[in-house]
Amino acid sequence: MDDALQALLRIHDLEPAERAAAVAELPASWREALERLLAGPDPDAALRWASSLSAKLWALGAPNPALVDLLHQGSYPARLMRLLEPAEVVAVTAREPGRERPIAAQLADAIAKYGAAEGLARVRTREYLRLARRELEHGPLEEIGGALSDLAGACVDAAMAAVDPQLRARVVVFGMGKLGGRELNFLSDIDLIFVHADDALDAEDEGAAHRERTQLHAQLRQVLRLLEGSGPWRPLFHVDLRLRPFGTRGPLSISASALERYYERHGRSWERQAWLRAWPIAGDLQLGEQVLRGLAPFVWPRTMDPSMFEDIRSMMKRARAEAHRGLGAAAIDIKHDAGGIREIEFFVQSLQLLNGGRHPSVRARSTLAALDRLAASGFISDREHEVLGGAYRVLRRIEHRLQLAEGHQTHRLPQDDGDRDLLARRLAVSAPPRWLLAPRDRNPERRRERADGQRFDLSLAELRGLVQSITGTLTGESELVDEGEAEREIVQAVLVDPGASSGARRKALERIGLWPTAAEEATAVLDHLLSRPESPLVGSGPARAGARALLLACLDSANPVAALRRLVEFTSTRPAHLGLWRLMAEAEHQPLVRQLADLFGASEPLSRGVIGLPGTSGGARDGGLSLLLEATAAVGLADADALRERFASFELRAAPGAPPPSLDERLLLFKHRELVRIGLYDLGRRPDPLVIGRHLSDLAELIVAELLADLASDVRPSADQPQPFTLAVFTLGKFGMQAMDYGSDLDLVFVFDPAPSVSPTLAREAAQKVSRRLIARLEDRIHGARLYEVDTRLRPSGRQGLLVSSLDGFRSYHARSVEIWERLALVRLRAVAEARFGELDPADGPAHASGPAPIGPLSRAVLDEVVPASLWPAEEPPGAIAAETRRLKRRIEDELARETRDTWDIKSGRGGCLELELLTSALQLRHARDPRDPKLRSRDIPTALTALAAAGVLADSEAQGLVAAYRFQRLLLNRLRMTRGSGWGLNDRLPVNSPRLTALARRMGLADRDALITTLERQRSVVRAAFDRHLAADDTHAGAH
Repeated sequence: MDDALQALLRIHDLEPAERAAAVAELPASWREALERLLAGPDPDAALRWASSLSAKLWALGAPNPALVDLLHQGSYPARLMRLLEPAEVVAVTAREPGRERPIAAQLADAIAKYGAAEGLARVRTREYLRLARRELEHGPLEEIGGALSDLAGACVDAAMAAVDPQLRARVVVFGMGKLGGRELNFLSDIDLIFVHADDALDAEDEGAAHRERTQLHAQLRQVLRLLEGSGPWRPLFHVDLRLRPFGTRGPLSISASALERYYERHGRSWERQAWLRAWPIAGDLQLGEQVLRGLAPFVWPRTMDPSMFEDIRSMMKRARAEAHRGLGAAAIDIKHDAGGIREIEFFVQSLQLLNGGRHPSVRARSTLAALDRLAASGFISDREHEVLGGAYRVLRRIEHRLQLAEGHQTHRLPQDDGDRDLLARRLAVSAPPRWLLAPRDRNPERRRERADGQRFDLSLAELRGLVQSITGTLTGESELVDEGEAEREIVQAVLVDPGASSGARRKALERIGLWPTAAEEATAVLDHLLSRPESPLVGSGPARAGARALLLACLDSANPVAALRRLVEFTSTRPAHLGLWRLMAEAEHQPLVRQLADLFGASEPLSRGVIGLPGTSGGARDGGLSLLLEATAAVGLADADALRERFASFELRAAPGAPPPSLDERLLLFKHRELVRIGLYDLGRRPDPLVIGRHLSDLAELIVAELLADLASDVRPSADQPQPFTLAVFTLGKFGMQAMDYGSDLDLVFVFDPAPSVSPTLAREAAQKVSRRLIARLEDRIHGARLYEVDTRLRPSGRQGLLVSSLDGFRSYHARSVEIWERLALVRLRAVAEARFGELDPADGPAHASGPAPIGPLSRAVLDEVVPASLWPAEEPPGAIAAETRRLKRRIEDELARETRDTWDIKSGRGGCLELELLTSALQLRHARDPRDPKLRSRDIPTALTALAAAGVLADSEAQGLVAAYRFQRLLLNRLRMTRGSGWGLNDRLPVNSPRLTALARRMGLADRDALITTLERQRSVVRAAFDRHLAADDTHAGAH
């Protein structure tokens, strides 16, 4: 459109009622953009900011929706746009998420082109505009705060390199506060501490040492000037150095040993609290890790002086008074006031300091990660985790929008009703419908009837009151706590009172937040629990107190109804005299109680190992107490060797008069006990989901190997079985990748090799019998449960092929051209067990070894000789791998996933786990021909993606994005399969509109259902974009960079 800027100015000068008619006369693309601009929360200001931008920007065409929406958010986004080139503004606001180049690479290019000062400023400004767009899209706090923090760290590192490349080898820079926790605001101060190596100033005499120290401090001041910016770019960052030793009186940089001495002699409570979040962000990161290890005894003492909390409380009150100076009590500061950001951080950090010395699992730098760990370790309930996590996200989002609107650091809500109403409308742009409602809101319909500003004020007041009802246990403050929270103890008394009526219990359950249908079901379960005379809940003394503590923890879990159902089973086989109940009454064991309730609410199959299988007495004479104590105290999971040792010592006593337990029964009960350990570790430590996958695979491998060895020990030469042979068991899929999920089946392939003098036909018949017996023992039900389901469809020739292949037959099959779909699966082939059956040549050793051998001669021949030649043939038709992988994926989506708008398949659907695994396998088939790089042939997806990036097949940022997407989706699959109580492992479908997704989201460390769906949608898009890019129809150049 000619002279777009003049058109904007004319529309700005018109009365609001006349603007629509003027816009209607514009070309279609501009009409749509201007209609969006006029429909936003602040059209007058948006038109004013639009008119302030360069005419060159408008000459590029109609603005995209994100650019238009940003103009409604206040002065700061428009300021960022004015500083950048028009083409940059358009690119940043329209760019596909996940396609950004690494910040370090952007900084290197910009500094080379513009110089240090302007290069830093341009990258920082461009990234701030991108993140303002993500904030407007209600991107997760972790993503935006993390990206802002990573940007600040990268800028510090680049500034050091620009001043003196050697500076980075001599000094480490610690990010403190929100920077260290990777949760910066747009206009936060960046709190820094400089620490130099002890040998950085190594002059022989004091005069020379003084000169070196002066030079070092001069260089650091240059770094600070670069970070603060100059000219139109200023300020880039507000740098705060007051947290360094001795504060403003201290030296700019201090040596590592002097730092340790300072905290040993002078360290105060607030400084210990500050170092909770310290993180080396620039310079010598190895030195930074060394410093943190040295300070660990100071930061994480095993016992705490109670006066420390009083010191921190006093400091928090002083900060609140300072924030209100000159404003009066009516102004609301969402950071410092009661129920605000600082109060949540204080509460979280206090619990970390109190417990972190003895429980390293709660050590985390970010507030949300620390909340996850405190909940997972049982130090706060699931309800407290939900309230504080949700409130923190809401308050931080409001803080971001206040700063974008004002263009400076502020935490104060507008006092004018109209301005507060505008803030509420700005926050509503692109927002999920329930983003501001307080957790478990009991009357959302009434709230929607109110005006934006009134609804905002009401929700915020309730949210702050809920926060203070929890944090007040440490702060001692309670002025915001509403009557509903004050009644909580009365409500709990009704719930555990055997004499209460069903109606009273149902009302009490609704009062603590259960929906009516859930409250009705929970009431029926409670009626049953509290009516059993033998139940520990109706006894007396410590046993009753312990049982009631577990009951209330179940009601506070993410899924109270499911937790109560499992509590019924748990109490039915554990009489009141067991020491288990007395232990649960003790204050020091409340974390264990909460973790057990969390497990009950999370998963029926994982709870089975502690509840007991049907037909058993509960799994142990102590009611599972020793298992719970061991599992909750464990700092890690057993590796494969330790797992075998644990099974070797695992004894299962038979009931009086009953036959000894079989190996299969031992394995089944051992598996369920290990699932308790893995589940509690998973819920309690929130590890990488692929770590859990490795341990689930190790457990399955042990079971397969033990059964195969047992079968080998049973087979002896006889008149009808004179055929010795070796049998190897291989696996593919997730078991092959050592990345199983909860409930994964076992994809197995069997290969045998007869002794030289034995008929292959007779040996095959014997190997078939052994393989069928192995499958039957894995799938047979004992006490109503089976070890695993087995899938053998990936064997040579699929369903039509023989169950067992001879080594010669396997070699012959793979010597010909194998279908690409088979090769895609074969990339993940792994040996899990090998055993000898019958009488073999004495030179070959004993007929069966004392233990299973996963990698024997037969397995090695298959993996080292047969498989590589099949995967990477000498000739490959151009484009065949991409075409077949696309065809296979389409068929999977059409026949298996069958997604709809309302139901997604996490594994097989668009952009799901399977799509990324297929993409990785296809790229490995194309690019891993050279055996000298074993990582390119790795069965592990993240390792393979990283190796593909190192080989130039993927961009580094693309590989990192795919790895992040894979980890997220694998975590979601784990949580989904953990939650499914029956038929687990068979259903990976996600109903996107289900209210139950909020509980699942919290198990993912996300705020709610909307955050889960938004993040999943973005990660699926990252995978699909990469799949389409690298397996395009014209495959000639795919993968080249």
